[in-house]
Amino acid sequence: MEMNKEEYVKLLESKGADYVWQFTKQDASFENAFNSTKLFEEWRYISDKSNSLDKFYKNKHKVYNLIDNYRTLIISQLYGLVSKNTNQYINEEITPMFNKITLSDNLKQSSIYISEQILKVKLPAIIYSKSERPKERHIFPIIFVYQILRQLDKISIRDLFTFVMTMNSHSDLGYSLRLINEKGDFKISSKLFEDYKGRSRILALMKNINLFNINIDYISLNEKYINDMDSFLKKNLFYQSEELKNETKYKYFLTNLQNFGINLKEHLMLNENSLQSSIKEDNDYVVDVNNVDLMSLDSSKLIQAYNNKPIAHDRNVSGYNRNIEIGKLSIANSNFECQFDKEHKTFISIVTKNNYVEAHHLIPMQYQKEFWEKYSKNIDCIQNVISLCPICHRALHHGILDVKKIILEKLYKIKSKSLNDIGIKISKEELYNYYF
Repeated sequence: MEMNKEEYVKLLESKGADYVWQFTKQDASFENAFNSTKLFEEWRYISDKSNSLDKFYKNKHKVYNLIDNYRTLIISQLYGLVSKNTNQYINEEITPMFNKITLSDNLKQSSIYISEQILKVKLPAIIYSKSERPKERHIFPIIFVYQILRQLDKISIRDLFTFVMTMNSHSDLGYSLRLINEKGDFKISSKLFEDYKGRSRILALMKNINLFNINIDYISLNEKYINDMDSFLKKNLFYQSEELKNETKYKYFLTNLQNFGINLKEHLMLNENSLQSSIKEDNDYVVDVNNVDLMSLDSSKLIQAYNNKPIAHDRNVSGYNRNIEIGKLSIANSNFECQFDKEHKTFISIVTKNNYVEAHHLIPMQYQKEFWEKYSKNIDCIQNVISLCPICHRALHHGILDVKKIILEKLYKIKSKSLNDIGIKISKEELYNYYF
């Protein structure tokens, strides 16, 4: 017999923190899992296996902006990119699904394949830490959360963890909805809620696609994808299949293409032309800034550029012009040093005769419209431009989240006061969100 809300909360308190859905502690980024798989594939084909996988990762991880621990491959296995047969990775293989993504003709097609893989991740394929969880848990988290939200406008993060992420199968859908809607202010303790958030980490999985709107208090659906998702679910009842409780059948299902055909990631991906354009503009900006004659600059005009109305263009995704003189003055004001680490020396520029560094907008230029509308401030300004060595600059564009966070934390300390002084109030967490 199903419990009421009060009884269910008491059950959860008695079960403890391990009862919530749990995901591995490793970085859940699909992109990083894919890059880790590429590195694993390179290792598999080297002739000298005396170079252990551990040593190989330590030597090569920077090529793909990964951490130096091969155990990140556990995420590659959860996404069906690497087989999982034993604890020894020497016995594992690259999967047909990885090859499909690698050989896809374009970014849109690869986004469709990635969406498929994320939809196929199920419990208990997700990693648990202890034995307090139910013995039988057969559920596809992304689909279950979608089905819950399809019946509701939104739910609180607390309800998400408490009455959704403790269910055991798709047949619990109605039970979950009843508990959420039942009157009565019965809540798990703050400590258990924080433990759930710390242990679950399912939100990290969900953030790989654009199906959900997630903030600190609530989660809702992205309306852009509802019609496609509804149509997909009508055609695919795979998540209810008893056959997929069989691990052998599930492994085949996970690692091979099922042709779901749904794209839940598209607007995160730039099309090939705009991607090339974005890269070209950034490179052009760096080169043009370096070539500016420092002696020709009028710093008195440039210092208040934050008041200038942004000038839009239609060349690429950022959409707004950048003043190369502001970039040059910013790096000159930093004494041509990397502001993340002054010890980062590169080479002597033929133009400046100083250490070569590059200008970078701390608040990315793609958010120019947002900041002009909110603050009437142009973020192409001295107060928002930072001087970085090429490695740190590229790390902010292409690095893993942990690397970006370390750099951004220091840069925020350097720039937050000057931004605040001109009327731009931004928290460190808000800045992180622009990069993550």
